[in-house]
Amino acid sequence: KRKMGNCFGGEPQEKKKPVIIEEEEEQETALKLLLLGSGESGKSTIFKQIQNIHKNYFTDEIRKIYMSHVHQNLLESMINLTKAVEELDLEFEEENKGFAEKVIALEDEEDKETMCDPEFLKKLGKLWTDKGIQKAVTQRNKFQLYDSTKYLYGKINEIADEEYLPTLE
Repeated sequence: KRKMGNCFGGEPQEKKKPVIIEEEEEQETALKLLLLGSGESGKSTIFKQIQNIHKNYFTDEIRKIYMSHVHQNLLESMINLTKAVEELDLEFEEENKGFAEKVIALEDEEDKETMCDPEFLKKLGKLWTDKGIQKAVTQRNKFQLYDSTKYLYGKINEIADEEYLPTLE
């Protein structure tokens, strides 16, 4: 049986909900959480933990994206540490002075990520063991240093491996 207004014959199509209505319904069921806190207080960590618990969010692709954050944190931490060694009138070991100066010079570089190849990361790891750097770490309350610095530098050889992917730790 044909209905009026159906010029081409066939069965009338089901009416679809407009996309906007579907999105509004999804928003109504979504939980929203506002995390407030100062820098380095753990807001991102809590958010990532919630994602990890409730979804399988951290695919290998997402973890590869986080590699740049790990590299950036390692480099920024070492820049801050090398500057702190100078500002606190501490001394680098003789064999590390040249590389420490290169690290300080990287502070104004725009694209720091491209420098973080495995060889460079290993050099950062060697600089981490410098006595001047370690003395600066004990005085970290006098300058900005990421909370994750000790953890990341403790795993620097693993992170420098080309096959490394961040874990959920």
